[in-house]
Formats: sequence, C-alpha cells, structure tokens
Amino acid sequence: MNNSSPDNWWDTQVNGGAGSTQDFAQTLAIALSLQQIAEDCQMSETQRLEAARIYEIAIREIKRAVLYWDESFFQTLIDGMRALKEKDPVSSLNPRYFLYEAYRGYCKNGTPEPTKQEVIAKAKELWACARLKLYRSEITQAEIAAEIERLPTQNWTRHFKAIGLALPHAKPGPKKAREFLDK
Repeated sequence: MNNSSPDNWWDTQVNGGAGSTQDFAQTLAIALSLQQIAEDCQMSETQRLEAARIYEIAIREIKRAVLYWDESFFQTLIDGMRALKEKDPVSSLNPRYFLYEAYRGYCKNGTPEPTKQEVIAKAKELWACARLKLYRSEITQAEIAAEIERLPTQNWTRHFKAIGLALPHAKPGPKKAREFLDK
C-alpha cells in the first residue's frame, strides 16, 4: 500500500515530483506569474521583494538559455508543459482524480468520514459530469445517471490504495457493496 497521504499523491500527480519536468515547468510558470500576483494581491514589502527576486531569477535563466542556445532547457520546459497539460485535473478524465476530489469534498464539508461506497458514488458522479461537460455545458440529473452506467468498470480498491486513501474510521457500508468492491 502507498504510504503517502492522498494530498501528497495529488501534488505529485498534478505538479510532478521534485526534479521532474512537470515540476520544472510549474516552478517556472509560478515564478513568471509572481510579478503580476504581487501587483494584484495585498502583499507585505518583504513578500513583494521575494516575489521580485524569484521573478528575476526566472527571467535570468530564460535569458541564459537563449544566449547560450541551451536547447535542453527548452526541451525540458516543453516536456514539462506537456506533462502538466496531460495531467491537468481540469481536463483529465483519470478516475483517481475524481476519487480524490470526492474524498476531499467530504472532508471539506466537515461530515463524518464517509464509507468507501459513498466516496465511490460521488467519484462516479463527478467523473460522469466531467465526461458530459466535454460535449455541452448544461446537463441534467438523468443524463448524469445514464453516463454513470456507461463509465468503464474500475477496480476502486486499487485506486484507493494507489492514492494512499484509507478510511479506517468510516462506518462500514452495506455488506453487499463491500463484497462487490473486494472483487
């Protein structure tokens, strides 16, 4: 079983691990946006100076890569941008992203820890909505229910383990549902 927390899994999936091309592209994008963020947000003088320093470092690295014809800098950036786009939670249809979001939704609401069955049901609903929204902006509950029936079969227990999600304090779901999930 994966010992990392679901939040660590999420961060690694979306932003890439330390030193990855995803991490490189994400860090550069953040650094380049810091100047605008500093102008738009209420920041202390110390935070503004730090944002300006990080922005200048990013600009200096880009200039260095251009002046020294450093193709590997730009290839790494391109690879990282592709990886970020591929794993973008807004456009990806990875069922594990929806499982994570369903769980986080329960956590944010301050409700008692949900059962696996409840998290899976919410994940399927989110996944179905995302698939439908690829084609149109307004969808009905009937369309969502029909799309849930069309979703590919998943080994949800494997997904729970992969993202490090355990629900040790959750009330057990119905016995029939647990048997179905263990298959």
